[in-house]
Amino acid sequence: MILACGCVAAGPASQPASAPATEPSTAPTTATAPAVDPAARKLLEQLEQAGRDHPRIQADVEYEVLMRKVGDRETRWGQVRFQRAEGDEPARFHIVFDVLRQGDGPKIADKVEYAFDGQWLTELKHRIRQQTLYQVAAEGEKIDAFRIGRGPFPMPFGQKAEDMIAHFEPSTRPPADGDPKDTDYLRLVTRPEHAKDIQFTDVEMWIDRATRLPVRLVSRDRKKDRTTVVFTNLKTDVEFDKSVFRPGRKLGWEYHVKRLGE
Repeated sequence: MILACGCVAAGPASQPASAPATEPSTAPTTATAPAVDPAARKLLEQLEQAGRDHPRIQADVEYEVLMRKVGDRETRWGQVRFQRAEGDEPARFHIVFDVLRQGDGPKIADKVEYAFDGQWLTELKHRIRQQTLYQVAAEGEKIDAFRIGRGPFPMPFGQKAEDMIAHFEPSTRPPADGDPKDTDYLRLVTRPEHAKDIQFTDVEMWIDRATRLPVRLVSRDRKKDRTTVVFTNLKTDVEFDKSVFRPGRKLGWEYHVKRLGE
């Protein structure tokens, strides 16, 4: 799950309600990194550094999925919060979508939340009053949740450049009309040996030159569906209350718990 993708584009919002997050890739990385365009490598290194520079991130998000085979389009608007692992603190995230539009229809209130506290992924569907907990890690287990090839929620920033090169063929191009202002372009094509572990075939990324964080991502999967994620009002000087990553049980709601192995 990248966008992770980033985290959102192929992340928990795209997981079916009946299934937990995607299992991490177990395929080994190549021992020697393939030859890569130096400009693309530089962007990957900047994304890696951005993960160290910005341990906590908050942004507004627009998330659109175009299902090409059936011609349907779904767009959601909301907010994301990410916190990287630091010391004994696990990687965490909280994603909440408040507004939905199906196709060209009107915008409607349809609140859906996804929260991960390092062990449990909580899905909250407010309209139907349903809460589901998916166990991602065993009690006391520490996982590198955001790392490509190892964690269930790989992010498009903060990854080691060499890990990204092992999993994707990166390329770049000069700025073009239609690009977000003050951004650099990066395209990642999934390498054939990792195609079974990564659900998208390619992802385009526009990286803000000031923060070195992605502000727009477009991914395509094997079904030819296209997911577009746009981040705005991005903040990096934020603090989060831990409770946001593990919502309490909602009284009067349908409640499910899916443990590891179930």
